[in-house]
Amino acid sequence: MDAVVDIIDGSFANGYHYITTYLKNTDLIRVTGYLVKKSEVERYRKGETVLRDTTWYGVGTDDCAKVFDRQLRDKENVSANE
Repeated sequence: MDAVVDIIDGSFANGYHYITTYLKNTDLIRVTGYLVKKSEVERYRKGETVLRDTTWYGVGTDDCAKVFDRQLRDKENVSANE
C-alpha cells in the first residue's frame, strides 16, 4: 500500500492531476495515450468551455472509433484468440 501512496504523491508533485484506475464507472478513459474525462467531452459536445486539449482528442477518437463504448472483460472472458 505504501508503494501506491508513493506513486500518487510523486505524480502530484510532478504536476499530474489525473489518475485513473480503469474501473468501469470512472470518468477518465485512456485514449491513444491521453487521459480524457468523459464529463469534459460531454461539456465540449454541448459547446461549453473545457479545461484540457485532450478533450478534443477524445471527442474525435470517440466519434470515429467509439472508444467510450469499450467493454470491460473479466479473467473468465479473456481469450488470446479474440
